[in-house]
Amino acid sequence: MTELQAQLKAQTAEMVAYLTARWDEEARLAHLAEATDITPWLDIIEAVLNQSEFPAETSGVVGRYVVATLRPAQTLRDLAAKKMLLDHLLEEMDYIDRRGGYEARGPHRIRLLVLPYAARDDYRREWLP
Repeated sequence: MTELQAQLKAQTAEMVAYLTARWDEEARLAHLAEATDITPWLDIIEAVLNQSEFPAETSGVVGRYVVATLRPAQTLRDLAAKKMLLDHLLEEMDYIDRRGGYEARGPHRIRLLVLPYAARDDYRREWLP
């Protein structure tokens, strides 16, 4: 394995850990929302999201949390599908790796899964596709 391949493998592991943490966070919110009547809060949420001074880079993050709380079942299905896709990508990369090859597209595909979190402070710029 070359040094570049080793770096990409380490970076892939970091991105997977990051995704897992974000998805667990969103699932936790969705599960909380399933058990909570948020009807009284809907007007407040809409007012906050409609503020013109609301920073665009923050609106995506807030938007995901709003969707997680307003549509928890949809959020949980979406997260389950993303986890299955990630597992498939990792299995494919591992299969090729065990045979002495290298799957260069795998890390790029995982970068695409991490991309929706690019507005967050803890997102690393080197993860950009």
